[in-house]
Amino acid sequence: MLPASASTHRWQINTATDADKGGNSAITVQNSKLQLNYNYVLSDQINYPSVATILKFTPSNASYVDFSDYTELSLKLKCEPRNTLSVHLHSLDPAITDPSMFASYRIAESFVSCNENWSQVSIDLDALHVPNWWLNWFNLNVADKSYDLSKVLAFSIVASRLGPKNIPARVNIDTITLRGKDSRFILAFALFAFLTWPASAAIILNGYGHALTEELEKKMTQGRSLVAYKQLSTQPHKDGSDLGRVLQFMATEYNNPQMNLDFATGKLGINRNTLNAILKQELGLTFAVYLNKLRLVEAARILEQEEHVTVSELAYHLGYHSVAYFCKLFKQEYGCTPKKFNAIQKQANNP
Repeated sequence: MLPASASTHRWQINTATDADKGGNSAITVQNSKLQLNYNYVLSDQINYPSVATILKFTPSNASYVDFSDYTELSLKLKCEPRNTLSVHLHSLDPAITDPSMFASYRIAESFVSCNENWSQVSIDLDALHVPNWWLNWFNLNVADKSYDLSKVLAFSIVASRLGPKNIPARVNIDTITLRGKDSRFILAFALFAFLTWPASAAIILNGYGHALTEELEKKMTQGRSLVAYKQLSTQPHKDGSDLGRVLQFMATEYNNPQMNLDFATGKLGINRNTLNAILKQELGLTFAVYLNKLRLVEAARILEQEEHVTVSELAYHLGYHSVAYFCKLFKQEYGCTPKKFNAIQKQANNP
């Protein structure tokens, strides 16, 4: 998609600010054909400031583009100062969308973190999150997290209160790439197995291993938005907001064996309902679910990088009091035990 000259899909750049909400944030885009570079200042004049760079697709013979054959969106980017951005996919919602109202297109999002060094980040298009604030805005059920990849109008890169405010900020994006998965191998393999069943048991087991590896990679990708929060949140938040304090506290104390809702509320001076409401609004998760997500994403990272770590060592390192409980949660999240996960990662790293 970027550079524009190499893009399969035609697009045009638009921007949006918080002016319609009474805000005073500003954004300027430069060099939109070779690189996507933009400067902005996020003003804290309102509670929820934001600016967005929007890539709106302009297909010649349709209103939308079909992303259903793609599984991943990859960006090479850098930011000054350190930042966390949200990437929004805007797709048709037949019951809600008014073509004259951009905000009525269903939003599905993920988060990416960046700093002054170039980094490559990947977003799983099948694991985006429909934010509760959008669902509440249109009086929809907050459990309705579906979105239609076959009818995509645009995607946007949004800077919000999670990033720097009242100072100049810059984002440079060198490449934006869509990647897909060729399904023909799956179909061919199924036909081959059907015709040669007696001799295909070993092939089927090998195919299952590859499928499980791919599923684990997908699950690990899903955790990157949480890692983005964790990486940002370990930095001091100058605004002192409840959101910043909660995210920073959980990012630094998630592996504390004492960590639970009562411990957090006592340390932060925030009541239980407020703390859960903050996390629900920002992440769509309760305190307990977010805490376990942080711990399990870290568990997967350690298992991927440390071949000789034991399961019990890992469980206690992450703050769990029971190894069995940790293994149960891990299997629910990744579909296999920590030992199996570690073995698959070893095989993937040493084919």
